[in-house]
Amino acid sequence: MHTTNRSLEGLRGIAALIVVLYHMAILSPYAGVIQNGYLSVDLFFVLSGYVICSAYGSRLTNSHEVSRFLIRRFGRLWPLHVISFVLYYALLCLHSVLSKQPAVLPTMAEFASLLTMTTGFNLFDHNIGNVVTWSAGDELYVYALFAAVCMTLRKRSSVFFAVLSIIGFVIILRVDAESCLNHGPCNDLTYSFGWARCLTSYFLGALLARHKDALNFLTSPQWQIVGAVATLALVQFAAVVPAIAFAAPIVFALLIASLTRDRGPMATLLRTRPMQYLGEVSYALYLSHSIFGIYFVNLVFLPARNHFAWQAACCAGYIFASLALAHFLHRYIEVPVRERINAWGDSYRGHEVSALLHNSK
Repeated sequence: MHTTNRSLEGLRGIAALIVVLYHMAILSPYAGVIQNGYLSVDLFFVLSGYVICSAYGSRLTNSHEVSRFLIRRFGRLWPLHVISFVLYYALLCLHSVLSKQPAVLPTMAEFASLLTMTTGFNLFDHNIGNVVTWSAGDELYVYALFAAVCMTLRKRSSVFFAVLSIIGFVIILRVDAESCLNHGPCNDLTYSFGWARCLTSYFLGALLARHKDALNFLTSPQWQIVGAVATLALVQFAAVVPAIAFAAPIVFALLIASLTRDRGPMATLLRTRPMQYLGEVSYALYLSHSIFGIYFVNLVFLPARNHFAWQAACCAGYIFASLALAHFLHRYIEVPVRERINAWGDSYRGHEVSALLHNSK
């Protein structure tokens, strides 16, 4: 029976918090980990590939299991995605009214893209919705690709996981390398070719899940320390040496591999209650924190207030507001809606099986 790896849950929470700090921007010049926090998105993708493949990879052998899987993934991602972009545009319109500027609303094409979670598919020359909307959509469609590979290829799926990961990486290098090596940052593709980042990292995580037994030696305390130090070094110095950002999926996979037994020094830290709470609300925190972004920027740069104490107070308020909203959305929207959709998906599958049994009589 599948059980939750609590250290990976805590790691997901840390990744979400780093994204929040990254989008605060004001602190970026003082800490490379914050300045290069955009790489946490790749950590999310690798984590997702590992966790989903561990839980579902061997079960997606027929259309009924695939349908159930996709319904559950849709129930996990779509409802909170819709709530977050509705809140984002509502507060953006409020800000426009208060500042006596024209209201900012998505066009019909943009709204359709938001509803179908296709904002990361190179359809527009600008970001749609809040700054992380693209990644949730890319992940949803990669789930579908993953399920199709598992169902049709089965024992050969590992080969195609590797092929898909390499294809994504080649696309990233082709699109981003020349420009980012000269100007930086590297591997920061979002609404344009961000899906290639998702392909690369997700299927690397899935490949790790398929072969974790062969990598058991990486779960020693020594390798956990190596994985943690390598991750910190990568994120800290990616702005100084932009090219190392391309190694992010591999470094993150090393860290995740070291935590797969859910014990050891780093696992102990990630299993603490604060880390577990962050992991629990991580998706809500990730999607909703940028809703307050425009207010934060306006506050932090108020005339005659541009000093450390004021900035620190604004940052603390921003983090508190983001966590409060994430807690509310997780408890009252994400969990209950997800459970209803999951129940419907399980019921739908049950009716299908019953129908098949009846027809076979």
